[in-house]
Amino acid sequence: YLTLGEKHKTTQSLKSPPIRTLGAHVILFCANPDPHIAAGFKLNDLIDAVEAAIAPAPAFAAQALGGAVHYCWIAGETETFENIDGTRAAAIVPIEIMIP
Repeated sequence: YLTLGEKHKTTQSLKSPPIRTLGAHVILFCANPDPHIAAGFKLNDLIDAVEAAIAPAPAFAAQALGGAVHYCWIAGETETFENIDGTRAAAIVPIEIMIP
């Protein structure tokens, strides 16, 4: 899931355009029916996939999502949650997007 958060608009000066950022959260869920293997292992793979998708390409300094935005990055710590018996897990990855 992807949830959108607050929009922020800042103006540096009268001559420069405003900088707009949009906060979002990528919410990941996973389950593992085998009680001997924690779902957190699968969750780590999902978190790694999100981090790889958000990371900029080696030739570029910023991730622009194919030119749709100016810059997109993971903003802060990823929160993880795991069920007591270890069969289910979730994570919240905070994302910031600088839009044109």
